[in-house]
Amino acid sequence: MKIALFNNCAGKGGVAREFYEFARMLSKKGHQLDLFAFSGWDNGYLPVDRFIAKKHIFEIRNFEFSQIKYHVLSSIHNFLKKIIFFYKLRAVSKKLAQKINSGNYDVAFIDQCRFTHAPYVLRYIKIPNVYFCHAPLRNANEPLEEFLKKTGEGKKRKFNPFVFISDTINLLDKKLTGRMDRINAKSAMRILTNSYYTREYIYKAYGIDSKVNYLGVDNEKFRDLGIQKDNFILSVGGVQYIKQFDFIIDSLALITKEKRPKLILTGLRANNTNKEYLKKLADKKKVNLEVKESVGDEELVSLYNQASLVVFVPLMEPFGFIPLEAMACGTPVIGVREAGVRESVKDGQTGILVDRDKKELANAIELLLTDKKLAETLRQGGLDEINKNWTWGKATERLENNLIETIEKFKPND
Repeated sequence: MKIALFNNCAGKGGVAREFYEFARMLSKKGHQLDLFAFSGWDNGYLPVDRFIAKKHIFEIRNFEFSQIKYHVLSSIHNFLKKIIFFYKLRAVSKKLAQKINSGNYDVAFIDQCRFTHAPYVLRYIKIPNVYFCHAPLRNANEPLEEFLKKTGEGKKRKFNPFVFISDTINLLDKKLTGRMDRINAKSAMRILTNSYYTREYIYKAYGIDSKVNYLGVDNEKFRDLGIQKDNFILSVGGVQYIKQFDFIIDSLALITKEKRPKLILTGLRANNTNKEYLKKLADKKKVNLEVKESVGDEELVSLYNQASLVVFVPLMEPFGFIPLEAMACGTPVIGVREAGVRESVKDGQTGILVDRDKKELANAIELLLTDKKLAETLRQGGLDEINKNWTWGKATERLENNLIETIEKFKPND
């Protein structure tokens, strides 16, 4: 197939990983891939360029937030700048889509956009197209600001008319971006997503159906190195409140000091406010905490292998690669019994699922640290599950079938 790829989610994380791996596997299978993106696109830490036949970059300058003396004026000014930017983005997206439409492509595979989440190009692409939605825009569909008030990302404040105006503008911004995300997504001919939880989420947010295309893990990179386990537990992800690292610290504090393991947190980015909050909490609870930032894949694989177990408890995570990467490295996983984690971790077979309860998590950690037979059973179960169901080869087979079905269903009549 000749496939037009659109990707504008610059940076690092799960979306970048998904795009890179699909491009790698589709190229390996002999498909021609052309990339369409906006200026500023960067997939540098996962160099996808090697799999691309042609690259088409369309110029668009992202607006920069202004810092005006009075906060309320900054809010108004930035909101107006964003509206103007979206009008420009829409025009450039239309040109990009026209280029795809005239390029004799069999199908377009559209990934998320860092500006609008679901990209504007979906409105204008006429050829068969598939949009991979990792989740609807979360800050437009979930009450996350209530969670953020606990740390320092969103403190409760006394009433102030200027703050009230700023908050109102932020709410309008949230509604505007949420509406664009919804309209753009509903323009796709077919939506794929990463879990049945996200499929239900998409239906609630957009009112349309989607199809699950489970993702995978590179089990040649993330693999069991056969090295000895150390007495620490690992949790991976950006140091943000939504990842619930404080929940892990609170749970570890319930384990007696003699049995309490060290906690290592690692990810690609860290908010300084959250990092300081976690360090102070760990000191208060007498939990040995180490935060590692900007960890590359090689070091991450080593940490997965060294850890006695991996704990993954983010708030309503739509999917999450971390449990799969841990299992591929032969390390038992404890996950929270919610959202997409329930689909990647099989309770009692490849890991343990717990409710969002500190004591229950503490008991599960202590159990896996002391019951070596159970830990080995879960370790082997995780390895078997990855090889059977969660490789990128399996994920790409599913994607190819979805692309072919979309072409057959939506290809224009000659």
